[in-house]
Amino acid sequence: MYLTEIDQGMILEPAAPLRASIEEEPLRELAESIRQLGLLQPIIVRKHDEKFEVVAGHRRLLATRIVGLPRVQCLVCDDDSDDQVLAARLHENIMRRDISPVEEAALYAELFEKLLDVEAVCKVVKRSRAVVENRLNLLSGDRDILRTLQSGMITCGVAEQLNKVADEGTRRYLLEFAVRDGASIEKVRNWRLQYADLKLSEINTNLPPATPDEMQARLLTIDTPKCYFCGTDGDQHEMVVMMVHSSCKKMIERQAEAQVQGVADGHQ
Repeated sequence: MYLTEIDQGMILEPAAPLRASIEEEPLRELAESIRQLGLLQPIIVRKHDEKFEVVAGHRRLLATRIVGLPRVQCLVCDDDSDDQVLAARLHENIMRRDISPVEEAALYAELFEKLLDVEAVCKVVKRSRAVVENRLNLLSGDRDILRTLQSGMITCGVAEQLNKVADEGTRRYLLEFAVRDGASIEKVRNWRLQYADLKLSEINTNLPPATPDEMQARLLTIDTPKCYFCGTDGDQHEMVVMMVHSSCKKMIERQAEAQVQGVADGHQ
């Protein structure tokens, strides 16, 4: 098996497609993904006379034709490869190459397309189910997170934590600071615990994200309101909001200062 680029005109659609029909809308979404990110998963082909027949990746081939790619990255396997042999060779390819998490996820997805079972994929690649599912989830997660991971600006663990944040706006907010700060997996995990259920509109985006401990420290540093008259911050539950003009507020403050000063003078 070897990796190469093949001209579109040299690639034949599979003689017996795995899918009886291919829906148009998901196919166009896949084409748009390929247009933006490129072909993340190589198409698997085998020699057929002077051309190459698709073994796995029929939808991706059709999507590359919608995009208009003149050449397609393919993994070429031997004519006599059955599914298990093909899976084993893909495993060798994963172990042999220094691949990125996105490429690794793409190869796991390729195996899953052939074997149609996560446990079978785990056995072939000799990885835990959690690792395989986390890699596969990268491909179905936030596209901005996937692009950032692919470019090497965040780690795989950080990407996995960010994808667990429900609100898109909040994810992008945390992603921005994860890249800016070079945040660790543990720090982003704590961000996720703090912000996972919040919408962006509920967050003060003028401040960087904070862990639960940092958020508590922020609250402790907020100035406690003081009584205008006595100047103390005690008995907060007894305080009430008063609507006053700014000029009146200044007068009250002056009177309060005079009152406090008078009390102080009386104690001398």
